[in-house]
Amino acid sequence: MYLEKLSIFGWEKIETTLLTALAIKRPVLLIGECGTNKSEGTRRIAESLGLKFCRYDASKAVFEDVIGFPNPQKLSNGRLDYVSTPLTIWDKEFVLIDEINRAPLQMQNKWFEVINERTLMGQPTKIKYVWSAMNPSSTDYMGTNELDKALVDRFALYIRIPDIYAMDGDAMTSIIKKGDDFIGSTTLKQLFSKVNGIPIQHLPLQEKLVEFAKVIKYEHKKPISGRRLVLLNEVLEGITKLQKTCPELKIDLSDVLGNTMYDLEPERTKQVWGILFEGKVDVVSLMSADLCGKLGFVLDEKENLTKRSSALGWILDYIQGCAPEEAYVYLRVLSTVKEESLRSIIWKTYSERSFQLTEEQFKKVKGVAITIAKKLGYEVEYGRVRKPGQPVSQ
Repeated sequence: MYLEKLSIFGWEKIETTLLTALAIKRPVLLIGECGTNKSEGTRRIAESLGLKFCRYDASKAVFEDVIGFPNPQKLSNGRLDYVSTPLTIWDKEFVLIDEINRAPLQMQNKWFEVINERTLMGQPTKIKYVWSAMNPSSTDYMGTNELDKALVDRFALYIRIPDIYAMDGDAMTSIIKKGDDFIGSTTLKQLFSKVNGIPIQHLPLQEKLVEFAKVIKYEHKKPISGRRLVLLNEVLEGITKLQKTCPELKIDLSDVLGNTMYDLEPERTKQVWGILFEGKVDVVSLMSADLCGKLGFVLDEKENLTKRSSALGWILDYIQGCAPEEAYVYLRVLSTVKEESLRSIIWKTYSERSFQLTEEQFKKVKGVAITIAKKLGYEVEYGRVRKPGQPVSQ
C-alpha cells in the first residue's frame, strides 16, 4: 500500500512491521540475503519522511569518518567541537548502519552508543531513526561476525527481508520494470504527521507481555530482559497508533510481534503470540523436545520412580510460566499416572492453580491432551492413558 508508492515491491508481508518501526522510532535490525533491497529501501523510506539520510558501511567506516576531527579553534577556547563533513553523523536524521555484523568488535562497541542513545561521545545529534542491516550469519557469508548480545537487545524489531523467491510473480515483474522508478514521495511524511499525534491511554492486551516473558523462557529457553519488555510495550503502542490512524491497514498483532526475537524464528515467535493474544491452543506444535521427552518419561511405568519424580518436578516448574489453557493440557495428560506419590504432587499443583476456563475451552483442552498423548505413543480413554492394545490404567 504505502511502500509500493516508493517503488518498493514484494515487501507486503513486512509492511505493517516496518510502519510500526517508524511509529515507535526505536532501533531496528533488517536481516536479509544480499541484493534484497535493504539499503535502497531504507533510503527511500527516509526520503519519503523528508529526513536527511546517511548510510554507513560498518565493515569499512572508521570512527573519524563518523565523528569528524576536533576543531582546533574551538579547542583553543576550551570547547570540544568537530569539523563537519558530508560523512559526519551530527546533522543526519535517519541513519542506516549497514553490514553491522561485518564490523570489528571495536567498531561495534562504538556504534553501540549511536544505536542505544542516538548520541556520540555523549554529544547530542539530530538523529530520529537508527536502523541497521546485515546478511544472515552463516557459512555463506564468511566475513560476518556474531553480534554482541547487549547490542542485539537494543533493537526493538528484527525484520527479515524477503528474497525474490518469497514474492509472487507480479512483485518480481514490478521489480524488473519499475524498481528504479522512485522519483521522491512524501507519502510517509503525511502519514506519520498524523500517527505521531495520537495519544495512547490504554494498550489492549498489555497484560499478556508478562505471560510472553514466562512462556518464551520456559518453552524455548530464551529469557528476555526488562528492556525487551519495555520495547515490546512500545511495539504494542506503535501498532495501536497505526490502527487508529489507518483503519484500512489489516494489522495482525502476532504477525508484527513475530519480529521481536532475534534468536527465534519469526514463525515460532508468532505461534507463541498467537496463543497468548488470540487464544489459539496450538500446544502440540509448540512442544519442545525436552518437554515432550519428559512427559513421555513420567508416563512410562517401566522407568525408575525417582527419576520420573525428578522429570515431573521439571515439568511442573515449566508450567508455572504457561497460560492457563496450556498448563491445564499438561496436567490433564499427567493426571493419568497410577503411582500415588506422583498423583498427589500433580493434584496439589492443580488445586493451587486457578483454572477459570469456559466449557468451550475445556473441550479444546481435552482434544489437545488426546493429541499429545497420541504423539507420545499413548491412547486416552475417558481421561485415562494407555499404550495401544494394553488395558486402561486405573
